[in-house]
Amino acid sequence: MSLCECGCGQDAGVWTYTNNSLGIVKGQPKRFLGHHFKIKHKLVDTLKMSTKLCGCGCGQDAGRRTGNGDYAQKGLPRNFVPGHHKYDRIRVCCKGHDLTNRDNLTKAGYCRICANAAQKRWGERNPEAGRGKHFQKRYGVSKEQFDEQCIKQGNRCAICSVLFDYAVRENTPTLDHAHDSTGRFRGALCSTCNSGLGLLKDNIQLLESAIQYLKETQWNQFKASFSDMVTKPEVEKT
Repeated sequence: MSLCECGCGQDAGVWTYTNNSLGIVKGQPKRFLGHHFKIKHKLVDTLKMSTKLCGCGCGQDAGRRTGNGDYAQKGLPRNFVPGHHKYDRIRVCCKGHDLTNRDNLTKAGYCRICANAAQKRWGERNPEAGRGKHFQKRYGVSKEQFDEQCIKQGNRCAICSVLFDYAVRENTPTLDHAHDSTGRFRGALCSTCNSGLGLLKDNIQLLESAIQYLKETQWNQFKASFSDMVTKPEVEKT
């Protein structure tokens, strides 16, 4: 017989199974009986602890832990009714946006919409703060190497020669890499030219076909405009 260490005087019983990771051996005496255990060096009976109202504000009794899949000790008072959430009691954020149970609030009380908008504004105010951070991870090129390449190119795009400008999205310098298994670093391009190469799959034949298409369409447009400029002779006056 092994008495419960909480001081209740009851028999704690023995373990009915073995768990080597927890140091439990079948038949070994238990230290505590069921819902009796030690909290913050104080031996207490969890069933003597009063239950709480649900923290979501619904007014229901949250009840006690069952021990079935719960991390806390069996018998401890719950903070919420199962299925209720701490943000159920908050219907709008501090900016007035409607919330759902799946929305997460920041410590300042902002919802996901507010946080995304604030992040966008910060990026507009600090356009160069986050540039180049992913180059090393994705392409093995450091920020210093990318900046050095931009200086070699005169801080201009290698294709259209537009001056790089982080304040203009189309003129933002981007890292151009080979779209193959090597993914090697080729140079610095503006965002527009880099997107064009990617959409045409770095295929020289497609690029040549695109050039030929533009020449033909521009020539046809020139001929059409030239024919409109030719006026008919005036009718002779009688």
